[in-house]
Amino acid sequence: VVSGALRSMVSPARLNLMGPWPMKHRFHGIFCRNVMIYFNMETRERLVRRFHEVLHEDGLLFVGLSESLNSLDVPFRYVEPGVYRPD
Repeated sequence: VVSGALRSMVSPARLNLMGPWPMKHRFHGIFCRNVMIYFNMETRERLVRRFHEVLHEDGLLFVGLSESLNSLDVPFRYVEPGVYRPD
């Protein structure tokens, strides 16, 4: 259950990850769980770099537990399983 105050700050919507992104502000958290397993390495790196561009410097990226950024050349550091912070 999400409180009313938090719910008013969340706008769930569909997004084509490889298309243009309409967002005009940075995010404190990005949840992309169990999606990147379907992409090749090059596409994963491109997507994670795009996440970096729209994530606050103190924000967090949440990925699926089976998805690791360790093999990617991306500006994130490991926090705990499935959680990364921008470098």
